[in-house]
Amino acid sequence: MPIKDAVGAKARLMEQGKVRCLGLSEVAVKTTRWAHATHPIAALQTKCSLWSRDVESETLPLTAEPVRELSAARGCATAQVALAWLLSRDGNIFALPEPGVSRIWKRTPPPRI
Repeated sequence: MPIKDAVGAKARLMEQGKVRCLGLSEVAVKTTRWAHATHPIAALQTKCSLWSRDVESETLPLTAEPVRELSAARGCATAQVALAWLLSRDGNIFALPEPGVSRIWKRTPPPRI
C-alpha cells in the first residue's frame, strides 16, 4: 500500500477518535516528508546503534527542522522545546546520563508548547 494511502487512512481514524497520533517506523527521510505532507507525523522510530549510524546524518536533521521552527515561533531555545517535550511524556521516555555527570542542574519550568 502506498504511504500516502496508509497515512490518509490513519488520519481518518484520528478524525473518528480511534487513533490519537500517527507514527512511522524505519522509513526513509523521503517517505517521512511525503507522509508528513499528507498528515502531521507525531513520532519516528529509527534504529540507532554503533553499527547503524545513518540516523545521525539523515533522520536527525529532519526532526531538527520542526524543533527549530517551533522554538522560533515560541521565542525560546531549541533545547527548551526538546526538554519540554521530554517532560510532557509522563515518564514514558527516559535518558541515561553520560558517565561522569555528578550534578543535577536547577530545574526551571519548561515553556508551554
